Amino acid sequence: MLAEPSTGVDPVSRVELWRLISRAAAEGAAVLTTTTYLDEAERATRFLALEAGRTLLSGDPAEAVRSAPGTFWVATHRGPGQAWRVGRSWHCWAATAPPGAEVIAADLHDVVVAAALRAKQDAA
Repeated sequence: MLAEPSTGVDPVSRVELWRLISRAAAEGAAVLTTTTYLDEAERATRFLALEAGRTLLSGDPAEAVRSAPGTFWVATHRGPGQAWRVGRSWHCWAATAPPGAEVIAADLHDVVVAAALRAKQDAA
């Protein structure tokens, strides 16, 4: 079990660390990691995303991305639907994108954030 193994690690060492972890898994070792970096969770064969101790999503990361409901798009300002900052832009999510929106292929980060926002909305 590795608890946030790459936290505080420089980018070059992070690549090498994940190469070693991947090799161990490929050789048959069971590897369980915790991470706040969802790009790392995408490397797993299975993942579990929690929010306040409750399961948001679980399963195969690629399948979670493929089966995510709704549409994701990027905007320069907060648009309609659910939205969150990614760098200087906003990633937005709703059942459908507004006309002219720059639709994007979601990654696991987008899908988990959208699930967390949806869970908060459903709880309200």
